Amino acid sequence: MIIKWREAGIIPVFANGNNGAKGCASSEHPGMSPQVIGVGFTDSNDALSIDSSLGPSFLEVLKPDISAPGSDIRTAGHFSDDGYSLCSGSSLAAPHVSGAIALYLSANKGASYDQVYRALTENVDTDTLTPPNKTCGGIPNTQYPNNLFGHGRLNIFKAVAASIPGLTLPSQSKSTQALNPTDDLSTCGTLEDNTHYVGGDLASFNLTTVESCCAECKKTPGCKVFVWYNLNGGFCRLKDTQGPKVAVDGAIAGVLPAPASG
Repeated sequence: MIIKWREAGIIPVFANGNNGAKGCASSEHPGMSPQVIGVGFTDSNDALSIDSSLGPSFLEVLKPDISAPGSDIRTAGHFSDDGYSLCSGSSLAAPHVSGAIALYLSANKGASYDQVYRALTENVDTDTLTPPNKTCGGIPNTQYPNNLFGHGRLNIFKAVAASIPGLTLPSQSKSTQALNPTDDLSTCGTLEDNTHYVGGDLASFNLTTVESCCAECKKTPGCKVFVWYNLNGGFCRLKDTQGPKVAVDGAIAGVLPAPASG
């Protein structure tokens, strides 16, 4: 079946499994197949997650092929139609690679499996990785590719940039406003822990504190609601309406008080 997919131009991507605690050679089928891209998973510190399955496969093929973020990934939750959950596993990492391939193909239409595989695996990040103190398949844990991370951690920008000369990464949008250190957040309304408001999105920023998220809302025309998430160092979303309220772990929501009339 996998060979037929390949013949049809489909690029198969599979989770490599969550049995890393069992040690080497714990990769699962079909991720262990030499005909697919098997994906391991890392945490937010670029360390290999303890449950990420290790190679080699029973055919002594290097696995995983590549790794991607897969620990504490915010994803759609099952408890409501618009709630979120934090989940971990190679099944959370594999979609990162599938999405990366879609981006690569949008810039390199008609690229083959082999071309995509080389682009992804030859343009990974390895210098930021923290390898576990183990060796699998006789390959040192600091040599890449290995049976821990594969070739390294996915970096789709590097993969696409390698095929498009002159492509550069735009600077991130960051707030330059900071609240007075003595500000008690009283001007930010009543803060609600573990709360998110659906819809009305105006803008989003990487901000490290709820104070700076509130400050960004106060200076943004039309902003009435802000939600700050304790995610990847802090993330702020600004909204122009107070939509339905849902529970989201680690989120802090605030509704700016209406201006005084008169």
